[in-house]
Amino acid sequence: MAPITEAGEGASPVDERGGATLVGLALTGLVLLAGVVAVDVGALASGRAAAQTAADLAALAALTPEAVSAPTAGMAAGERPGVARAAGIAVANGAELVACACSSVQAVVTVRRRVRLVPGAVTVVLVARARALLGAPVAAVRATVRATDVPRAVD
Repeated sequence: MAPITEAGEGASPVDERGGATLVGLALTGLVLLAGVVAVDVGALASGRAAAQTAADLAALAALTPEAVSAPTAGMAAGERPGVARAAGIAVANGAELVACACSSVQAVVTVRRRVRLVPGAVTVVLVARARALLGAPVAAVRATVRATDVPRAVD
């Protein structure tokens, strides 16, 4: 007697081949999605580091002797040389100077950097801040390790 199938008695058995293909396609999609997420996370980490580098360099540039000196020709009225130099350094590093609280001994800058993610339409804005001080460094504090602090291997 022929097996009973969905089509009724005597019909050929239901063909279930091709199920592994669907599972394979689903797994391929998951691997591709994981790859896109990994690329985006890497782009964000790299962009954050680049934004922080731009902020650090802009803060240092705002306090260079040339930037602290008197305004030079070609600068807009009321623009301080430190701010102009910090903005130039930020732009050279792929960022935009948002704020610069600069004095003759301290500069606190905020920069913004845009990062485009893999989907293409998504752009993330990363913000970084840095502070630089002009003058002698704070007295160096030397870390000392006492013999009791060092872990020892016991045989």
